[in-house]
Amino acid sequence: LLGMFIGDGSYYSNIYYCSQDEELINYINQFNFITTIRRQYITKNGKTYKLLSFSNTQIKSILLNAKIYGQSGLKKRLPFNYEEWDKQSLQELIGGLFDTDGCVFIEDNRRCKIEFGSICKEIVYAIQKILHKFGIHAWIQLRKNNGKDIICENIVNCKTEFYVLHIGGKESIENFYKNFHFLVKYKQDRLTQAINILSNHKYKISKSFINTDVRFERIVKIEFTGLQHVYDLTVNKYHNFIANGIFVHNTNAKLIQIGTPKTRNHFYDAIDGKESA
Repeated sequence: LLGMFIGDGSYYSNIYYCSQDEELINYINQFNFITTIRRQYITKNGKTYKLLSFSNTQIKSILLNAKIYGQSGLKKRLPFNYEEWDKQSLQELIGGLFDTDGCVFIEDNRRCKIEFGSICKEIVYAIQKILHKFGIHAWIQLRKNNGKDIICENIVNCKTEFYVLHIGGKESIENFYKNFHFLVKYKQDRLTQAINILSNHKYKISKSFINTDVRFERIVKIEFTGLQHVYDLTVNKYHNFIANGIFVHNTNAKLIQIGTPKTRNHFYDAIDGKESA
């Protein structure tokens, strides 16, 4: 429910929800909220678009508890403390988000991908991190719509920058299929079709990494950004850690080895755990 409202709802002051997908309208109606149809018409693809307004305090309480009530546009965020939610709650959240602003593409009956689009950078990057927990690798692209592009079937004629999250590869799409379900039938049918197509494809990564959140990326460009202050962190035992979703290793053992006596004084001695004199 929260994912659906973040995607297609308005809750800055008055609370509204709009959709042309009958499955999503029916899902909301099962909660017996007091609603009024403020607008309704038939779209070009023959679907019934509905704009619902909510007049009771129950839905407002739900939004307040999630600490998202009063947000709008670029200031929308995921619910408070979503990082601490259990697996099922995260599955429902992501499912609602993709039901509203996600899509499944199949090209030439062989290339498959899942996408999610939003003008909210923070939401897209937060979704990317959640997906990592389910072994789903995704990359993000900044786009500026020229009025002709159709991204994710939900962002059309967007006049501002927006972000598109891409999920590709057999292992990631299969993990999405195992963990998330579309309420919107045509999206779920297309996802099932993608899984059937990918069943004949080979995995591009080692089988030992398929059900993990570890993926490898090829470096395509290195740019000089000028002289910058850098920091080296040391972690006990294995010296490996995750920074911004990237697997890294502390470097000061090598710095101590190749540095001069003068530069060595500025680094923590990883060998004996003491500061160099």
